[in-house]
Amino acid sequence: MVNYRSIDDFLSELYVYKHRAYYGSRKRRLLRSCCEIPLPLLALCIANSSDATEILMLSYLLADSRFREDMFSEDSSSSMEGAEYLASSIFVGMLIGGTVLGFLSDRIGRRPALLLGLLTNSVAGMCSSFPIFAPSFVSLTMWRFVAGVGIGATVPPLFTLASEWSSKEVRGVFVTAVASFWMVGSIFVSSLAWCLFQLDPMHELPIW
Repeated sequence: MVNYRSIDDFLSELYVYKHRAYYGSRKRRLLRSCCEIPLPLLALCIANSSDATEILMLSYLLADSRFREDMFSEDSSSSMEGAEYLASSIFVGMLIGGTVLGFLSDRIGRRPALLLGLLTNSVAGMCSSFPIFAPSFVSLTMWRFVAGVGIGATVPPLFTLASEWSSKEVRGVFVTAVASFWMVGSIFVSSLAWCLFQLDPMHELPIW
């Protein structure tokens, strides 16, 4: 009778065999696994937190009266016409980026796909922050869509790399650590928004 194994079982057995051959006892393997990839793990954590920052920052901008006045209406700061397109564009981009570029990571590799997504997100985020590139809500919506494509492209390889770069003993810890940094990004962007609004109550400084 043939015993079938999943790919995950095969990779786990191969990982254990390699570490037994090189690192000896189970205790030493566990310590080695915990100290083996701190920098790649930190990079994945920061990447996930940056995605959260990019997604949530618009919530605080839409709450600012001067931003609404500049983007949506020249006469009234209460007008929100077009805000639904601006708010949803990043999620449409995430759908396309995650679907199309997620499969691309199987061909070009996880790390190149992750770097491509982060680069796309960074460029779109920088362009959307300068009035010369985003003078209206139409252009800002376009850049938000491009940023969403980048975010969608980072999610599949990000968590896949977190699983592939860790042993079975600490895989759950690593994946949980990477996922928890979404909250770190959320706290960061909310704290930054609070500081900007508190330190600039007269709206003398640009906030986007």
